[in-house]
This record gives sequence, structure tokens and C-alpha cells, in this order.
Amino acid sequence: MIDSLINEIYQISYEYGFDIFFIDRTENTALIRFGFTPQIFFQVYINIMKGKLNLALVVGDERIYGFDGEGGKYHEHPSDSPQSHLFTSEKKGLQEFIRDSLEILKKKGLI
Repeated sequence: MIDSLINEIYQISYEYGFDIFFIDRTENTALIRFGFTPQIFFQVYINIMKGKLNLALVVGDERIYGFDGEGGKYHEHPSDSPQSHLFTSEKKGLQEFIRDSLEILKKKGLI
């Protein structure tokens, strides 16, 4: 599962021209940062023991958008209020998260 996620990140990075800045991997977890610059990037955290996948769009030192899932429960951190938790029954995959994040960055004039 971790290998397939890392492979997907490499594919997405190639497709969009993103750089991969950081990969920290253990047997059960991985933290990956990739994106435009070290100031505008995506952070992905996976923990297979907890069934956790956290996706964040980070600008500077702040998450401006996010989507988290753990044990089949999901919530979004909307771009207009990233500290909020909007619970949903829908899972969001990495590709969809990247597309949504790119729209947010365009609307904010960051790309």
C-alpha cells in the first residue's frame, strides 16, 4: 500500500512537473512532501496500521486545504476555513485532491 502510494506520487509529480522534496518511510508509515516549491507543496501522510491517509496543501507554514481519512471516516479541511472539519462519507483519492488543490491555488493567484 505504501509502495503504491509512493509510486502514484512519482507519477503525479512527473505528470504535473512537481518536485519531490521529502520522503520519510517506515514499514507502516510514510510522510511525503512534493509540489511546486518548498513553500507551496502537498504533504501526504499514510499509516497503514491505523488506516490513515492525510492529504494537505501547504503554503508557507500553513495548511490551506486538507482531506483526512482514518478507519473509514473522512473529513475535509476546506480552503475557506482550513481549521474546520467537514465530515463526509466520501473518500477522496490523491488525484482528486491534487486537482482540487490546483483549483484553489489558481483562485488564490498562487499559480
